[in-house]
Amino acid sequence: MLRFNVCSANLCPFDSQVEDRIWYPDEEVCKKGGITEDYPWIKIQRKISRKCRDPNKYFTVKMMRNVSRVTKKITGLNPDINYKRQLTNWLKGHKRRVYTEEERRIFAKRLRKNISN
Repeated sequence: MLRFNVCSANLCPFDSQVEDRIWYPDEEVCKKGGITEDYPWIKIQRKISRKCRDPNKYFTVKMMRNVSRVTKKITGLNPDINYKRQLTNWLKGHKRRVYTEEERRIFAKRLRKNISN
């Protein structure tokens, strides 16, 4: 039996229709270990469940794939408003930042400097 048939998480990476599902921050998150490398949105989902202040607004896998940083200000979509318009605006405001190798080296250097101080 596949895990998503018995797991109570609303977004399961083994569900073929996971892209069509929604998830609220107060709902369960997949607990299967060792899959965040293949499904990084689960790691984002876990962070959202800890930090999000409004559990009445939902998220989709597409949204979580675009999040580069989760803060307490993160908010999902309102279930009472048109989905497509909201999603388009949300994705514009949450563009995933891709860092170059040079930027990563600079960040690592700053981090090492701050740790040693």
